[in-house]
Amino acid sequence: MPEIKHQFTGGKMNKDVDERLVPNGEYRHAMNVQVSTSEGSDVGTVQNILGNSKISIPFDVTRMTCVGSVSDEKSDSVYFFLSGPRFIYDNKGIITPTTFSRDHIVRLKQGIVEVVFTDRKIVIANAVASTSAGNPAIDYNTNTAYTPGGSARVSKGDVLEKIINSVSGVEKTVNHTVIHTHFPQFPGDPEFIVFDNLDLAFTANTECHLLFRSGCLNFDNERSITGINVIDDMLFWTDGFSEPKKINIPRSIEGTYQGTNMNAQHQTFLINKKQGITYASGVNVGEKHITVIKKAPSKPPTLQSLTSIREESVSGEALGVNFSDIGSAGAALKKQGDTLLITVAPACTPAIFKLSPTLINLATLYSVLNRSVAV
Repeated sequence: MPEIKHQFTGGKMNKDVDERLVPNGEYRHAMNVQVSTSEGSDVGTVQNILGNSKISIPFDVTRMTCVGSVSDEKSDSVYFFLSGPRFIYDNKGIITPTTFSRDHIVRLKQGIVEVVFTDRKIVIANAVASTSAGNPAIDYNTNTAYTPGGSARVSKGDVLEKIINSVSGVEKTVNHTVIHTHFPQFPGDPEFIVFDNLDLAFTANTECHLLFRSGCLNFDNERSITGINVIDDMLFWTDGFSEPKKINIPRSIEGTYQGTNMNAQHQTFLINKKQGITYASGVNVGEKHITVIKKAPSKPPTLQSLTSIREESVSGEALGVNFSDIGSAGAALKKQGDTLLITVAPACTPAIFKLSPTLINLATLYSVLNRSVAV
């Protein structure tokens, strides 16, 4: 029985005519296929399109949204931008005291998922009064919140965004910066957070949830990120809302926790071995470290003048030098590109000059002003 081959060099679907009248090189209907456009012998053939497969990410992504992705064909990998929820409320409208809300950048390479970057977007700590220790939940006189077990989640520079009554759910929007965190040094030593200021929100002994705005990626579930590029070991992106950002992929992976314990997922640590900053240094990456646009210098540059003897010959142009009347007999006509030793002053080290395109018949040279010429 003869073998019938039909090539689809036209590369297009035609549903406008009867299936018996479809021209050669076109097709009536297709699903999950593509027409090969290679330069080999298989040009025009229909091939299956590879499907998707479920991958396992080493942490809970139930409430996360993928806001961007990019493939890197050079390294055969894919990067996913995952945005965590900003606030989590229960059915009563009261915020759930979740420890963190995080953003992540993950990479799928050769079937292995790696966390490239972890960013703590929202940090929650509970302010609790202690009768035995004699401290309130929040001391508005000293701008201090007593947060047993919560100070480790907060870093200097984080911004307190909301103070929420943990019983009634009433919330107050504030804007205060963390200036110090204190961890217990001995039994009975209180754990607390100090702010630059604290506006009176509730009574001092009211137990509250403190919501801190942290992090640097600024992912948002409502904003898709489409401007993403991978250049060598650098990942660049912009969401059209905040400043464009970049990270060094290998160093970010080195500074990121790769385990499955959600509570151990800290902010990605800064890695800069030339400056002695390693994973053990525990320096959190901030927005200032990853923005493409850098801050202007806070101080003007300073110039230091030094006097030194120039060892080598220097080539340059002699501008504004007045050559006197040159007419000695037998003077050789210099050409462009020739070098000429010019002594400007008796005590001056000779300087080497190249002639300009102007041709000069040089026999006698007179220096203008009895001083050296800077070149």
